[in-house]
Amino acid sequence: QRPLCAEVTVNGIPAYTLFDSGCTTDSISPTLAFLTSADCIELSEQMNLQLGAKGSRTKINHGAKARMKIG
Repeated sequence: QRPLCAEVTVNGIPAYTLFDSGCTTDSISPTLAFLTSADCIELSEQMNLQLGAKGSRTKINHGAKARMKIG
């Protein structure tokens, strides 16, 4: 099995993207958000993030708004 990956544009900037059909959120790295001039927002309430590895958890404090184009 191979992961589903494709090049998309985020605010007009090409980005190699991993698609995860089992994921419950959409994510962008802080670096890519900065490079694409995404509108960053501070969340009024932290969100929990449970990763696939046992015991790995973190909280999300910020969000981003950007235009993404596939194809």
